Amino acid sequence: FGGMGRLMFKKMMAEKNVSSLPELRQTAIDLGVKLLACDMSMDVMEIKKEDLIDEVTEVVGAATMIGEAKESQMQFFI
Repeated sequence: FGGMGRLMFKKMMAEKNVSSLPELRQTAIDLGVKLLACDMSMDVMEIKKEDLIDEVTEVVGAATMIGEAKESQMQFFI
C-alpha cells in the first residue's frame, strides 16, 4: 500500500490520543526495558545491527527470546 498503513495507524493513534511510537519507545527506554531485535526479521528486511537504535542490546532468535521471556515480567501480544 505504499506506506498507507503506517499513515493510517499514525492517524488512528492521534485520534485516540495515544502517544506516538517514538514517545512510547522512549518511555520504555526510560523505564529500563531491555530491547531485543529479531534476527530473522532483520534478515528478511535487510536491516543491519548498525541500523538499530543504540538501546537495542542484542539481536536474537526465537529460542533466545522465549528463554528471556520466561525469566522476565513481560507478556507477548501478537
